[in-house]
Amino acid sequence: MSTFEGFKKRFRAIVKILGINNLDFINKCEGTADTQAVVMSTEKAVIVVFRGSEGRMKDKSIIRVIYDWIFTDLNFFHRPFEMFGEKAGVHTGFYNGVDIVYDELKALIEKHIKGNAFTFGRPKSLWLTGHSLGGGLAPIAAARLIADGITVNGVYTYGAPRFANPNLAKHMGKMLAHYQRWVLDNDIVTKVPFKKWGFQHSANPNNIYEDGQIKINDGEMIGTAKPSSHYPTQYLSRIYEALPKNIKGKMPPAPPHEIWSTDADDLFLKELEKLSKKFGES
Repeated sequence: MSTFEGFKKRFRAIVKILGINNLDFINKCEGTADTQAVVMSTEKAVIVVFRGSEGRMKDKSIIRVIYDWIFTDLNFFHRPFEMFGEKAGVHTGFYNGVDIVYDELKALIEKHIKGNAFTFGRPKSLWLTGHSLGGGLAPIAAARLIADGITVNGVYTYGAPRFANPNLAKHMGKMLAHYQRWVLDNDIVTKVPFKKWGFQHSANPNNIYEDGQIKINDGEMIGTAKPSSHYPTQYLSRIYEALPKNIKGKMPPAPPHEIWSTDADDLFLKELEKLSKKFGES
């Protein structure tokens, strides 16, 4: 899906099946920060979706995308996450990715919350999610929203990279009460940025193993990192198959892999595998 307009069209078609028609899109590029997100709502909930790595291809080579977002322009260094103190370090690239859209994001969330604000006497709930690099943005955005007095009911990430130093990870774990981090069969993107650079995850994973077994609040998977496990449709189909029958009957099946996968995605994962081997981390 090469253009943002193409992404918007396909995204609207998919969520329409779920009865969601109230959507706003964010698309902003500033320096190496390039962020795309969707704010959508129903009568009961507001959902923020941060788009993953495929949204950042544009006219760049896949090598440029990887280095811009994870390794170059000082993006891989920690910068202080001020609200948690000077010792709390966050991945500079991910922080900047949230920062360039934060004011617009907050305004849209507030607009969606105020629309039909109360259902059955309760305010709308707010949920943030993201796959791949989008999963590195969602928890950072959630922390900033909470600090600004907005209640975040939960954060769900899929195949998300590391973004925090140990001090920040500890704070984030306490702040985000309902933080679900999903990892499919040693997904390679969950292994970067590398531990030896001081990065770690801020929540235990919900692991989906090769045999289909799911372990909630599990430990980090041991073994070789797998590029083939990263595609969003892989996550959707595995989780869909694990749903109880009474819930599965109310949900559409995962879209076919061809809808979201592109040649650029394949190149992204192959280059990431080379980098992981180069730095000696699986």
